[in-house]
Amino acid sequence: QDGIFKIQLLEDISGVHIIVTDLTGRIVLNRTDNTLNFEVIVDLSNQPKGIYSINLFSKGIQITSKKAIRL
Repeated sequence: QDGIFKIQLLEDISGVHIIVTDLTGRIVLNRTDNTLNFEVIVDLSNQPKGIYSINLFSKGIQITSKKAIRL
């Protein structure tokens, strides 16, 4: 409910590119982070309630895609 989403990775990857879109396809977050302990934290607390798509890339390859619901 607070808009903070934690995604566990299978390996510790440096340089994870994070792209988050809303249901219309509008990009609401676009950044590159280093992971810490196999975890990526995505803060959507400043976004309105809704459904978002979180896409993670490493070296240009998509490593995961998750749906996030902000209540």
